[in-house]
Amino acid sequence: MNLYIVDINFDITDNIKYPNIYNEYINIDKKKKKIISYLLKKYISNKDIVYKNDKPYFKDSDLFFNISHGKDCVVLITDNNEIGIDIMPNDLDITKYEILHNKTISDWCIMESYFKSTLDNKEFTEFQINNHTCVICSKFKKHITLHKLFSTDLIFFTK
Repeated sequence: MNLYIVDINFDITDNIKYPNIYNEYINIDKKKKKIISYLLKKYISNKDIVYKNDKPYFKDSDLFFNISHGKDCVVLITDNNEIGIDIMPNDLDITKYEILHNKTISDWCIMESYFKSTLDNKEFTEFQINNHTCVICSKFKKHITLHKLFSTDLIFFTK
């Protein structure tokens, strides 16, 4: 199981190759997250992305992945089994979200990673990273290899 985490602290005006579809994003942070998500998927596999039941997959591949966006980072998890991940900043004021009434950030991440996974038997791994709570939902608990990347790593990789 491999976990990739990428900061989104880069200048959006940098000369980056990415699909024009991302120009529609007004919010600069959302635009950065979408760009990094796209580049990260290309970094992991050069295969096309296909959707099955609203879940993305690498076409003609046995490698499964899932992605989530935090306050200032993007995470992507890969495995040879179905997998789900969610990340949320620890400083988020969840009391303003009615759906999260009497819930913790951890509860929310568990629920999100569960719904993003398509497994029947689920194991949860929770940890803290970059002042965020992160939860992985997988078939089995496994060793996780962390890969910290910078947005510039992905930008130069895809040029």
